[in-house]
Amino acid sequence: MAFETFANVAAELLCFIDEDYNTKRRHSALRYLSPVQFDEQPARPTVNTTA
Repeated sequence: MAFETFANVAAELLCFIDEDYNTKRRHSALRYLSPVQFDEQPARPTVNTTA
């Protein structure tokens, strides 16, 4: 794929990150789920540590 300007590259890169990369990559802070999978999970109950 050839790009004519840097603006074309930047626009395509942002689309790639939002639509492809972020939907598939897994992250250790999200319990090795992709951000999309993590967002689709129901909220976990919080633990009260001030008791």
